[in-house]
Amino acid sequence: DHPVLAYTHNNIADVYSEQGEFSKALKHYESALKIYQAKKSFCVAKASAKVNDLKMRLLRSGIWGLSLRR
Repeated sequence: DHPVLAYTHNNIADVYSEQGEFSKALKHYESALKIYQAKKSFCVAKASAKVNDLKMRLLRSGIWGLSLRR
């Protein structure tokens, strides 16, 4: 996977997150993170922080389990 694809996944995730589509956002953030990690990109920390932030928002909202089932 190319780093540009990771950037695209991240942008798609940002849009889904803003729309409240957290389960879709999480999938794209995690896809971006996997690519960044594989490429040893400097963006790993930023992508990891976004994944963790979204997971915490899902936990606080009580829809974590629901989001994982979709």
